[in-house]
Amino acid sequence: FEPNKRYRLSGIVLDGAATTLDTSTPRTWTLTPVTPEGNTYKISTAEQLAWVADQVNSGTNDFSGKTLELQNDLSLDYAPWVPISHGTPAFLGVFDGKGYTIYGMHIEDNTGANSLGLIGALNGTVRNVTVSGGSIKGGFDAGAIAGYAFSGSLIENCHNDGCLIDGAGLAGGIVGRTYSNVLVVACSNSGKVYGTSASGGIVGWTQGTIAVCLNTGGHVGINLPFAGIAGINQSNIYGCVNTGVDVDYTHVDMYIQGTLSGFVTVHTGAIPMCGGGARPTSGAEPTSLLNIDQTTLDLLNAPLLATTIDWRWELAAPGALPRPVKLP
Repeated sequence: FEPNKRYRLSGIVLDGAATTLDTSTPRTWTLTPVTPEGNTYKISTAEQLAWVADQVNSGTNDFSGKTLELQNDLSLDYAPWVPISHGTPAFLGVFDGKGYTIYGMHIEDNTGANSLGLIGALNGTVRNVTVSGGSIKGGFDAGAIAGYAFSGSLIENCHNDGCLIDGAGLAGGIVGRTYSNVLVVACSNSGKVYGTSASGGIVGWTQGTIAVCLNTGGHVGINLPFAGIAGINQSNIYGCVNTGVDVDYTHVDMYIQGTLSGFVTVHTGAIPMCGGGARPTSGAEPTSLLNIDQTTLDLLNAPLLATTIDWRWELAAPGALPRPVKLP
């Protein structure tokens, strides 16, 4: 067990015999309405977040032009959870986690439904939130932050802290699939991703842009294609770092139709640089994140200079872990 982590107890042992806890009566969420302050909905309880999901899924409110703000950390208690937008209609607003964490999100689908994640179908913005622990099982288009993101969406400074993505097609640690003109930036994944088709530590299948992202999650993918950053890339990947040790291909798998520039593979074992197609040069290949120096960060940041992306890698101090920072 790790300190300051939440764990789900699923069984006990009495006199040497395994006993499964009774979970036959799943928790049902009491929906607590939120009164907006102008165009802002302030969310401070799991019941209020459940109300938001119900509003979107029932077609009552897609939150277009509205902002949802977390006011504190939330625990979903590993109880069955329904995503905010389970496909149609999509979530059209801004979800701002304000740096807070949602613990214990558990989504399980046995019907093959798509769009599984904190936000299932995103046609807006989600930023500054961490999903910690929990799991998403089954389905299609699955990620801790979003199942899929429509063109024009933004996923910024979002993190998967150990949420398992298990058995989904088009699976990503952050988002399962992104369409064109979607930006996934300054995100990180430490959860394992077991995808049945295109799977990646950050995105399963991307037609948008991924930049300044870090994957430390291992064992990405069950079937090809899968990789540390994106299983399939049809657009651009800038300045990303992968340290996942159980992936077959460190950044993008066999379907490289876009560009891959300014990346670093942290070698902790015999991991090939890139699967299929061209093999871009990454320059320095350190053995630990702690060994990434300013020269290597300059390599990561260089491709971003010609873009409008306002995030960069930074070393707070020599020997410190690199971190993404937003330009003023």
